[in-house]
Amino acid sequence: MRIRATLPALLLVLGALGCPPPPFHGDPGPSPSYNHSQSATLQNWFQGTQGASGLWTATVGNFRYALVGTDRGLHIQSLDATSVFVDVDGPSVATGPIQRDVEVYGSYAYVCSNATGSTQGVLVVDLSGLPARATVIGSFQPQDGDPKAINLSIDTARGLLFLQRSQGVEVWNLKADPLHPTFLARLAQDAPVSDLVVQGSKLYLAEGSAKRFSIWDVGNPSQATMLARWSAQGFANSIWPREDGQAIGTVEETPSAPVKFWAVSAQTQVVAAGQWSLDGQTMASAIKLKGNQAFIAYRSAGLLVLNLSNLSAPTP
Repeated sequence: MRIRATLPALLLVLGALGCPPPPFHGDPGPSPSYNHSQSATLQNWFQGTQGASGLWTATVGNFRYALVGTDRGLHIQSLDATSVFVDVDGPSVATGPIQRDVEVYGSYAYVCSNATGSTQGVLVVDLSGLPARATVIGSFQPQDGDPKAINLSIDTARGLLFLQRSQGVEVWNLKADPLHPTFLARLAQDAPVSDLVVQGSKLYLAEGSAKRFSIWDVGNPSQATMLARWSAQGFANSIWPREDGQAIGTVEETPSAPVKFWAVSAQTQVVAAGQWSLDGQTMASAIKLKGNQAFIAYRSAGLLVLNLSNLSAPTP
């Protein structure tokens, strides 16, 4: 599942990651760089937002925005002006903490969650009215009939949305009609998916309770093929590829399992390259790779940044 964190912690990650194109998936996401005084001010702006989970950033018109999944729904906050913020209500009935994920395609935000209620399913939020407003203009229901999903990933180049299911992944076409996505395919139906990210023609999956990770060729989603699959020690919770696809970081939600790094060959052979453990017991929850850095979220210890210049010997 996605890490559930406070907004100040998420904002620290925003500042650390900078603002690279294309947008960085999920939580944490990209943002402009800002100095420490601005960071502290931003933290104060977000103090009233409860239950932060998924996080994305987008530029709409003259402002840059952080889009944050919360207990209420979607909070949209300008990163440039203190006076601009919008809240969008979403479904709010869930067993346990509400988890939301959000990404942007064109002028629309797509929001999924493990909650049910009014407008359940994947919300479509029109961002074109910002900074004055953002409006829920529709929603669509997963093909398998279960409205709940905790992760999504959008291939903006092709207009394809990959949606996490309890078993497998659904692929939806946004390009033809972003307001009314059409179902394209379902893949990896033997995988209890916990996390997913699409990068180019490859889809990376953390397969949760199956205790494994996998890479899929989704150049043609209707004929997706598995390129690699490897075992995990515990619950396979989070996966993230480096931009060049030659390195992967994985997290297992098991106290004794270290964060692991994998080297990937041109033939998609995955080989263990290195690992990191905070103290041998503290459990990591999520990971993101960017360049030669790994950003690791720990539920009880906060954010750790590792140097991956030598993948076999990561250093803080």
